[in-house]
Amino acid sequence: MHRPYPFQLGIAFMLTALSLPLRAQTPATQPADAINAKLESRMDIKLTGLTAERAVLKLQEDRHINLLVDWDGLKDKGLTRTQELTGQLSDVTVREAIQVILSEGGCTEPLQIARDGNLLRISGPPVVETKVLPIGKLLDRLLKELTTSPPSGVTVPPGPADAIDKLVRLIQEQVDADTWRDNGGTAGSISILGRRMVVTQTPATITKVEKLLQELEKDDAK
Repeated sequence: MHRPYPFQLGIAFMLTALSLPLRAQTPATQPADAINAKLESRMDIKLTGLTAERAVLKLQEDRHINLLVDWDGLKDKGLTRTQELTGQLSDVTVREAIQVILSEGGCTEPLQIARDGNLLRISGPPVVETKVLPIGKLLDRLLKELTTSPPSGVTVPPGPADAIDKLVRLIQEQVDADTWRDNGGTAGSISILGRRMVVTQTPATITKVEKLLQELEKDDAK
């Protein structure tokens, strides 16, 4: 029986390897903090000679940030992607540059910048609603936790306002962080009325807030 030479085995192995399907590499999602840092970084950009669309592309190239503008949706708001721009922006944040570029491109409405993975979607003002959510039990639990284990360096006993602040910060950090007005977004706000929370947000985000509150209540029941 003829045995294959080593070089023949090597060729066969290489051919087999080449015939295997390649697994697509999914790019790692950047942390929200990293993307927010890019939005708040300061820059200069010369607009003269650029269209609104080309200016957005230049932002992407210069700042290594993925932007997706809803050109068709914003067309009804007056935005023209081929509108030629003039002037120069100096020492502005990337967020401010986006707003100015699209405003100069004819957009007459406030813009929403929403994070979707590594992508920032830019569209018109979101459709929001307001919902009142009960939070009394959670506030009692948070106040008890703060009283039992106060943060280091705190000399004044924690009060209800501290429990409220902790809960609001938790929600705005864990649920669609970029959309809250306190975080630089345009859609969401939270106010407290006694033992109730008044949330103004998109319907989808309000559903996420409700789910988070339910999970916190389950933890409290354990």
